[in-house]
Amino acid sequence: MSAVGYGLKHPGSEYRTDAATVVLWCLLAVAGGTVLGAAFARIGAAGWPAAAATALAGGLLVADTFASFRAADGVALTAVAVAALAVVVSAAERTVTQWRRVGALLVPAAIIGCLVIRTPDLLEAVIHGLA
Repeated sequence: MSAVGYGLKHPGSEYRTDAATVVLWCLLAVAGGTVLGAAFARIGAAGWPAAAATALAGGLLVADTFASFRAADGVALTAVAVAALAVVVSAAERTVTQWRRVGALLVPAAIIGCLVIRTPDLLEAVIHGLA
């Protein structure tokens, strides 16, 4: 059982979760999925927009791996992230020009990915700080 489920089932436990937090995360997931789904739909096409979409997908994987990395499970996490990145790259158009474009955009996309990954936590902290 996840910490969220445990927190909802046992309200006084160390895993403090309330319905407002769950609703917030669900709304963020829907909004993020809508925006990223529209962006990722370009993966596989040619041109800079498709390269940006591919780089953003890769950047999110790199950022999440970096944010979640712990020594205990680092090797497994990195292996899964590399495999996922290979799947994303294999879905992209396979030309040298397109790969160069993706490579040029990957570092900025990873920085954007760090911001995207941290945003929900920051919003939650702000909302709970106001409550």
